[in-house]
Amino acid sequence: KYPLEAPYLVQSISDRSSVAHAIASVSALEDYLNIYAPSSALKIRQIMLDLSAIRSHLYHFYWEVLPDFLNMGHFAEFNPKETWFYFGQFQKEEDVGDLDLETGVKIMKSFPEAAYTIDLLQKSIALFGGKFPIIMNQIPGGVSNFKISRNLIMKIIRNLESCKHFIESIWAED
Repeated sequence: KYPLEAPYLVQSISDRSSVAHAIASVSALEDYLNIYAPSSALKIRQIMLDLSAIRSHLYHFYWEVLPDFLNMGHFAEFNPKETWFYFGQFQKEEDVGDLDLETGVKIMKSFPEAAYTIDLLQKSIALFGGKFPIIMNQIPGGVSNFKISRNLIMKIIRNLESCKHFIESIWAED
């Protein structure tokens, strides 16, 4: 394969860490080609990486780890259609390692806001010119398909302000 195909190919490995894969592959190419990205491109990459890391942690906590600690009893007071949306047809019986009922139900009540926050973080990453989950704008020497503007920055700030309370308070407590 041609070396410049690497950023595209490694982003296809996983949608959970495509930003990290893109940045790693572009950085490796820059080192190989002796290309130096300007500080503005490095800052944009860092912002995208930070947003991606928060999004990934939220997703992993609520959708990949938490179901292992829930059982059918935790879903009793919820509409079955709502819980199916999050976990499919959840049929696990109570297990020794499960969360107590009160804690499990409390955390489950955070799911709609967790989904909303993940959506805002994805949209914020995409505003940088990415096509989330595949970040197509990482190129050696900078960032393509991206034009910074006041409106763009304000939109990203509004998105982050909208999910700030959830990230700082609810997710931290869950």
